Amino acid sequence: MLPGPRVLKSWAQRMAHRYAQEIPDYSRLDDLLLFKDVAVVSFECLRGLRHYAQGEGLPRGELEGLAMAAGQRRREQRISLSALLRAYRLWGKQTLVVLSQEAPAALPRLALGVAELVDLASEVSSQAYSQPSCEPLLQGRVVGVAIPREYPAAGAVLPRYLAALGQSSHWRQDHKGFYLYWPGTLEDVLPQAQRLAQEAQAVVLLQQGKGERLGSLHEDLEEAIRLVRLSRMRPGAYETRVLWPLALVLDSPKGQERLLGLLAPLEGHPELVATVQEYLEARLSPKRVAHRLGVHINTVFYRLRRVEELTGCDLGRLEDLTLLQLAFRLEEAMRRPSSG
Repeated sequence: MLPGPRVLKSWAQRMAHRYAQEIPDYSRLDDLLLFKDVAVVSFECLRGLRHYAQGEGLPRGELEGLAMAAGQRRREQRISLSALLRAYRLWGKQTLVVLSQEAPAALPRLALGVAELVDLASEVSSQAYSQPSCEPLLQGRVVGVAIPREYPAAGAVLPRYLAALGQSSHWRQDHKGFYLYWPGTLEDVLPQAQRLAQEAQAVVLLQQGKGERLGSLHEDLEEAIRLVRLSRMRPGAYETRVLWPLALVLDSPKGQERLLGLLAPLEGHPELVATVQEYLEARLSPKRVAHRLGVHINTVFYRLRRVEELTGCDLGRLEDLTLLQLAFRLEEAMRRPSSG
């Protein structure tokens, strides 16, 4: 029996460090990609081996999606195919060494699983290198999923969350983020995206589109990533349409002036700002706000009344709540320079 996820993650971190030591292409990767992408792939492979150790066989669907996406990312990262295949062999070698020390009784049986997994990952990742860099032919409804580049661990495990949906998907990566296009509906993908966002503490963006207009869908996701970087958004799964008002305001100097003026009376009152922001994030629950800020609930009510008095907003009106939330996001966007 293999150990639990915490120990496996420690093994995977050491493996990633070993790749950087022994494979020149991997030594060029920065620590973020090395330990939040490469190590995550190693962990997912160990996780697949754990299934094998429990008598369930290898989760081939998940591993094939993982290996295809990893191959596409490594190609984008200018990792040669020979370097990637060497990393898979090193993974197998190191796994056998660790198993001989930690679980010697299981080694003879698990060695077959290690060999099978290395062969599977190598074969599928090689296909990613041989595929032309062009869009696949997708028809009908397509869900675009995007993850900003700041969350590489979430991008690495995304195929596992969507493998259970049983449809082929297309993976893409650029300097802004990770993208996956899946034939289906938002209702199908959203639960998996929510679980991914929670586990990886990442922002996951989704938008429904059409396969015949994949280029337009990709542009929308790129814009959403840009807006996420400009605004302060907590980890979670979001439809891109929640960012559309911010995009409109950024194109309107007069609109910016009006919204920022709405927040002007709160300058010098950081406790009021923190309270109303938490109120908006906590789905208008004073009890949650009190818990998050560590204050009495009556203090929350008092501060919210003060916000209403100073801004003239009615926190019982959806329109005013929307304006305040947009104003805070605009303020954050104006404070941060765009990173492209």
